[in-house]
Amino acid sequence: MTLLLNVICFLMAALLYLMIPPEAYHSSQTSSQTGARWKWRHFLRETKEGFTYILSYKILIVIALITLLFNFTYAPLEPMLPVFVDEIVKAGPGTLGTMWSFFAVGSFAGAILWVRLRRKFPYSYSL
Repeated sequence: MTLLLNVICFLMAALLYLMIPPEAYHSSQTSSQTGARWKWRHFLRETKEGFTYILSYKILIVIALITLLFNFTYAPLEPMLPVFVDEIVKAGPGTLGTMWSFFAVGSFAGAILWVRLRRKFPYSYSL
């Protein structure tokens, strides 16, 4: 059921993206601005601008580093979770789906709690 809900959400997002008229995101480009060289320069300029923005705010640097750390520690565990559920817990796909659903609900609840309790404890602790 969780996988089906995920598929439906992705299909809805894809349909919404398809509804965006091409003029909306190509209107500022002229024919001379569509070459590969221009796109590469534009990409590098915007990337530099993004890094400059992130580096100007300490909290954004902290969030980026904590996210990087989380991804390096959690990413190896993600493919092992089905093995854990199968061999250690001795359960099936229903249990695995339930665990992933609880992870998602926990993340969402944590985000809502942070908004409600944001001044009670440091942001780094909540991350």
